[in-house]
Amino acid sequence: MRTPFFLAITLLVALTGCKSMTPRPGLSLAEAKMAEGPVLIQRGERFYLHYRRDVDPSGMTLQSVLKSRRIGDGAYYYFTGPVSAPEWGNIIERPLAFDGYEDLARRGRIFWLDPGGKTNAIPIRRE
Repeated sequence: MRTPFFLAITLLVALTGCKSMTPRPGLSLAEAKMAEGPVLIQRGERFYLHYRRDVDPSGMTLQSVLKSRRIGDGAYYYFTGPVSAPEWGNIIERPLAFDGYEDLARRGRIFWLDPGGKTNAIPIRRE
């Protein structure tokens, strides 16, 4: 009795794949209240996404998970909605090599994606 149900669920999960599991943007750049950035830091041939979120002194600021996706000839970073962990306001530098986006950074094709679909070009700063 359980086997057909298990097979049906397994088939459903296999057919939907991981694409449907990708979280969508949940926090706009304005709502994220950045203290720094986002900016792409170029050190030699390497690029890093640099940002720091502001911390609300009157209450707890919640973290949001940073995600990215490549669409066509561009890459888009965005935050998911808040999760139940405090934001400490630390500087974050994420290597673009980790995501495979350094070639796109060289061509100026890295953006920040807001929930409504608005894109913001992320500027490059050379160090």
